[in-house]
Parts: sequence; structure tokens; C-alpha cells
Amino acid sequence: MEIFVPVEGYNGRYLISNQGNMKCRPRSRSKKDYVPLKGWIDKHGYRRVDLNDGDEWLVHRLVALHFIPNPLQKYSVNHKNEDKLDNRVENLEWMSLAENTNYGSRTARAAESQKKPILRLDKHTGVVLQRYPCLQAAVAEGYNHSAVSRCANGMKVKSSGGFLWKWE
Repeated sequence: MEIFVPVEGYNGRYLISNQGNMKCRPRSRSKKDYVPLKGWIDKHGYRRVDLNDGDEWLVHRLVALHFIPNPLQKYSVNHKNEDKLDNRVENLEWMSLAENTNYGSRTARAAESQKKPILRLDKHTGVVLQRYPCLQAAVAEGYNHSAVSRCANGMKVKSSGGFLWKWE
């Protein structure tokens, strides 16, 4: 059953539910009913809402603050099923920053994202000289991890080890 409670600090203007839904009382005095407050999805994939003209909140954090006890005063709110848009109270839990960082498949996903193929190119002609399955393979041949990565990411370093580097 969905339960709505007032969001603390907003004089009853906003309601948050244990299912991660929000409602807002319209500014018009002629309307008495609450209307759904959708918010938006931020660049990290989390749903956010703007309360009170610029007071941004993550919806999962509001759910946790209003429905999940936090006796150990942990800081982070974790999505148990790793779905950033599943803001139901039963999918959320308080964690320390370290616990949240190491939770679930995050480490494996981060490692997998580092396995992008990288190309070593001739500095003068731009011809591909070698394809490495990942940056670590180029580092294993003696190239500098930081410099190659910065070069491939288009940062100030234009070349490394006498070569140009690009992500495939």
C-alpha cells in the first residue's frame, strides 16, 4: 500500500511516498488537491526534484529520510537492486560511503568500462600502428598509464611515448 507523508521543512507543500512518488500542492489557491511531481533524471541516472525554487533533492534520499531509520547515522542511500530509478522503500538502505562504493557489481562494471580498446598511432601521419585490447595492455608494454590516458581523452597531453593515442 502506498503511503504519502509530508516532506519535512516545506509546510505540507510536498508529499513523498514509500514507493518513491511525489506530489505537490499547486501554487494556485483555487486548487486544493495535490498534483504529481515528476522531476527529472540527472546525468548520473537518478531521479531529482526541485523543491522550493532551486532546492534540489534526490528522490531516493527523500524516501530514505522519511521511511528508513538511520540509527548509525550512515550517509549514503543504496539501491539494493542497483536500479537507480527504483525508489521504493524496500529497495533502499542506508550505507557508509565505503560500503556503497563497493556494493554489488559496481567494481566489476567499473573494471569492465576500463577495457576499451586503444590505438597507438604514428605521431606524424596518424596511421594506426597497433591496437591494444585495453589501456592496461599498452601499459604492460612500458607506456605510461596516466599520459596515454590523458592523450586518448584529448587532454593537454597531445602525445605519449612518441605516439598519438586514441580510444577505438
